[in-house]
Amino acid sequence: MPYIFQSNLGITPTVLEIPYSSPTDEQIIRYLSSGGIRLEVNGAIRQSISRQDQGMQAIMGVRACMAVAPLTERNKNASPPDSKELPLICDERYIHGANQAILIVATVGGGVEEKCAQLHKRGEYIDALVVDSIASAALDNAIWEIKKDLISKTENLQVGYTLFPGINSMPLGFQRTIFEILKPEKPIGVMLAESMLLVPIKSISAVIPMGYKLSCLGLKVDDSMLYAMGDSSSY
Repeated sequence: MPYIFQSNLGITPTVLEIPYSSPTDEQIIRYLSSGGIRLEVNGAIRQSISRQDQGMQAIMGVRACMAVAPLTERNKNASPPDSKELPLICDERYIHGANQAILIVATVGGGVEEKCAQLHKRGEYIDALVVDSIASAALDNAIWEIKKDLISKTENLQVGYTLFPGINSMPLGFQRTIFEILKPEKPIGVMLAESMLLVPIKSISAVIPMGYKLSCLGLKVDDSMLYAMGDSSSY
């Protein structure tokens, strides 16, 4: 447990409203693909992407709750952590040299779930998959917009990879720590179930390490995307 947060930080998170912007077809197709097999994109799928993207503006916008939390490197020979210490557990390559981290919970709300349910009910299964994939790609883009803003505002402070609970050796249960610090339930309406499922389903939690001598820098849009994190495990 080399890096820890303090549970009694008294942080006031920032709430952001990020308007919907259309993902690229490539981003959407990556989410439509499964099991590492690239989807064979035909005319019907491309037509569905174009058709459904036009209607997403009315049902979707990303809301995010975020805060900067200081990180402390803990001596491995120190006594066991107390109840106020919240360890940041992940692949240490991504956080080595960090002295703070951005904690984020973001959601597109429940409108996408309702839309998908309606499409399924009508038997429009391709359209339902496309809407689901558009929402996932839009969440990726929102995280990147947040990160890009951080990069533009930092000078000597370096920005690392975007880390997601469930991959990069970060246990899914780390979401409890994120929720304990951010408390996103009221400001953006995202709940954490006992199963670690976020509600609404089209929600995401993430950690972005920052420091003066980071080992790994994440300065590309792909560094904010689940499919680019270099770890085949998933939620």
